[in-house]
Amino acid sequence: SRQHRGDHPDAGQCMSAIDLQARAEELLSAAVTVDDDGDVTAVALPLASQAIELVLAIGGDIAGLLQTQRWSYDPQQILSLVVDGEALDRECRIHAVWCARRALAGMPTTDRRVALGVLIVALRHARGRATDADLTAARNAAWDAGDAGTAARAAAGTAAWNAAGNAAWDAARIAAGNAGWDAAWDAAWDTQQTRLVNRTTELHRRSTTT
Repeated sequence: SRQHRGDHPDAGQCMSAIDLQARAEELLSAAVTVDDDGDVTAVALPLASQAIELVLAIGGDIAGLLQTQRWSYDPQQILSLVVDGEALDRECRIHAVWCARRALAGMPTTDRRVALGVLIVALRHARGRATDADLTAARNAAWDAGDAGTAARAAAGTAAWNAAGNAAWDAARIAAGNAGWDAAWDAAWDTQQTRLVNRTTELHRRSTTT
């Protein structure tokens, strides 16, 4: 059954919040296998779950825990702490679409119309409501849009193409980085990380509820 806030076994051992945070970091480090390039190659979900639950139990949030890891904040690596398999693929795709839509919000409607249509198909596909053929056709449309028109339209098309293929970071970076949109990119990045942390916490809580 789900442990409630303050019920984690380590939380009752008269340890300080600093000690408990350190314990959570140890658990997370033990849960994750990282290669020489800093990429996560494997995650032991039970240990990762313990680390997250411990931080939640002492009244913290997982943002601080994730910031201790040199591989933060890659969406796939963060989400892999709480889900795997088809669920991980689905969550990564949904996050990619969300990021791209946020990054495209500042573009003129005429430049982002095709891209938004592609993102709708990508989201439906992630939720099992569109076929692989539908997604391929949508990605091709995004690629074509990226080869023609204004620089903004090209960026929108490329961003949608990446999002439809599950490259959330590239999708938002390309869209917001167009035409020197440094401020837009910074804002998009901050918003992405907030959404990613919140979603990871939500998925963790769901996984520990019986």
